[in-house]
Amino acid sequence: ADLIFEQKQAQLLQNALLLNDTNNLIVGKKSKTGDSLLEGRILSVIFLIEQLPKDGSGSRIKSNETTIAELLLDNIIESSDAFRSKIKGLIKKLVDENVLMVVGDEFKLQTKVGAEWEKEYTTQAVKLNNSGDDLIQGLRNEKIIYFFRDKTKAVKILQGNSKQIRDFEIWDKAERPVTTHKLNVWIRDGWNENESTVLNEIREEGADAPLAYTYVKKFRDQDLRSAIIQFLAAEKTLDAKGQPSSPEEEQARKSMETRKGLAKIEIEDLIGKICLESVVFLSGGTKVEAGTIKDNIEEALHSIADRQFPDFKGKADYKDWDKALGKALQGDPDALKKIGWDKEPKDHPVAIEILRFIGNGTKQGKEIRNHFIRSPYGWSQDAIDTIILLLRNTEHISTLEPDLNQAKIGNAAFKKEIHTLTAADKIKLRKIYQDAGISCKPGEEFLHSNTYLNQLKTLAESIGGDAPKPEPVNIQFLKDIENLDGNERLLRILDEQEDLKAKHKDWKQKAALIEKREPNWSLLVELANYANSGESMEKLKKEIDAIRDNRLLLQEPDPVYNKLTDIT
Repeated sequence: ADLIFEQKQAQLLQNALLLNDTNNLIVGKKSKTGDSLLEGRILSVIFLIEQLPKDGSGSRIKSNETTIAELLLDNIIESSDAFRSKIKGLIKKLVDENVLMVVGDEFKLQTKVGAEWEKEYTTQAVKLNNSGDDLIQGLRNEKIIYFFRDKTKAVKILQGNSKQIRDFEIWDKAERPVTTHKLNVWIRDGWNENESTVLNEIREEGADAPLAYTYVKKFRDQDLRSAIIQFLAAEKTLDAKGQPSSPEEEQARKSMETRKGLAKIEIEDLIGKICLESVVFLSGGTKVEAGTIKDNIEEALHSIADRQFPDFKGKADYKDWDKALGKALQGDPDALKKIGWDKEPKDHPVAIEILRFIGNGTKQGKEIRNHFIRSPYGWSQDAIDTIILLLRNTEHISTLEPDLNQAKIGNAAFKKEIHTLTAADKIKLRKIYQDAGISCKPGEEFLHSNTYLNQLKTLAESIGGDAPKPEPVNIQFLKDIENLDGNERLLRILDEQEDLKAKHKDWKQKAALIEKREPNWSLLVELANYANSGESMEKLKKEIDAIRDNRLLLQEPDPVYNKLTDIT
């Protein structure tokens, strides 16, 4: 096919389709023998392919290795493998010499614009090699971490019979990871740290520490460095040159994008080979050898799950917590039978730990959850919520939240109960409230204790105060009851129910009487101020003052009404 080039050479030059520089390059190569002659033929074919028109669909013959070799074949009968291999090697040589540039899967003759891009690329590569260690290290670390994250993206760590999911992280920071919630595999490498130093640190952590390590050894360093420089130099060249404004620039840009893509493939291939040789350790120094690097990391994560959550398997590792939770939400006292627990809820290991954590104070639901979800427990939220609900249903803990469900547990405050109420006690409490005009649903006994006590205080305030009302009622005993919490308050109301009911009845009657007599008292005082003086009136005023001074508004018979009759 390159014979066509020779036949059309003069015409191509005359029509300015073939530049003198390109012609001289091809002729110079062909004037020699051996590889140089074959290189000239390669350049001729590539030039001719570039001149071919596209068909109606926009497709054309591609100047790739296969097409170039086929167009240069002299003998189609004998095996062409050796010839094709020779062509492939010479094309690579021409690319390395910047005579050709790679554009996708094709090869193009280098242009003046392409040479300018090549010069920019070389400048960037030299700069990176001399002072780009931070960028090189950053990209190397990024690719190493990506390799391990990609290798483990399908790994699932399930702990215990209940198959509790354990989230994990491929840790890439310099500081030690926090081992309270997620499992961690700490990636260390030979570019940043000496292997013996890292191994000593791993041993010093101890065999109980919940941490796994992967050490990436430093090898193929120069190959990897070279590929990273090629990638970064191509990237910086693309940024520096910006968007193309001519076909030549478009071609040069595509060539640089191809170079960047090939460098990326080379980096990822090298990273893969390097990382596959990594060694996985457990804290304490045990080497994990389960198979592939993925197998080793997965095995290490299973091992550290038991280290990080030692209080899981013996206390909360039960299947079907979700079913038990559903029953607890319905108020079923036998909800734990769904997980195979036939004893009292308060005796379950999870309940014992939750009651111990609440202690003598008050804890919010989110505090309880956060405490037991983390190490050393690692309990599921369903397990924690189920026990909270059951302890509340059985009155071993109390909360002001009347309609407790999973959504409200987080913000609800819980207190451990020392005293418990029977069903009969609750019925009595609701009857006390009912007699006071307060509607109370089952389970709202504590909530409406506030309503009941507030009602008593309001009545007390209404029957005492400024003269002629009686002296203010001492309600300290109500405040004492109010200061109690949970079942202790309810039991006190039951203990003092007769006195409380009597006071409620008495105060309510007096409040009604005061409400009736106060308007008459106000009228009596006003009339006395306008009445004429005289002996009989002075006597009446003294009697009015006596009602005030002696706080006789509630005296029987009604002293105010009689005096109002006298003054009118």
